[in-house]
Amino acid sequence: MTQVKPRTFAYHITSGAIWHTLAKLPRTTPRTEYDMEMKKINAGKLRAIGYDAHERLLRVEFEDGSAIDYSGVNGDLWRRFSTSGVAWSFYRDNIEDEFTGRKSTVKRDADQRRKLEDLFGPPGGETDA
Repeated sequence: MTQVKPRTFAYHITSGAIWHTLAKLPRTTPRTEYDMEMKKINAGKLRAIGYDAHERLLRVEFEDGSAIDYSGVNGDLWRRFSTSGVAWSFYRDNIEDEFTGRKSTVKRDADQRRKLEDLFGPPGGETDA
């Protein structure tokens, strides 16, 4: 199990001044990709986008079920992307060729369809009656 470390603040007194340094302590629970809140969108081939400010990680999910994680993305770029009225164009112009991405797939709940059918019935209004 990989252990990710959070950031906490420690203070040191040096020459009468207080210096602010970053100390890393063990995290009690590991981070997962599900820690990232995804924003559902329907722009071009994009279906969802999300950002982890702590990790500076942008996740882009596509209509075909693929996803790309981009590291080193700053918060200002995320803010402009997530509020853009033309997200697909913004992605193509500012992210796709500017950052190196790691391809993955969208994680789906194995029984997601069953859960939806339990709530709304089978597709096409079919019933067992």
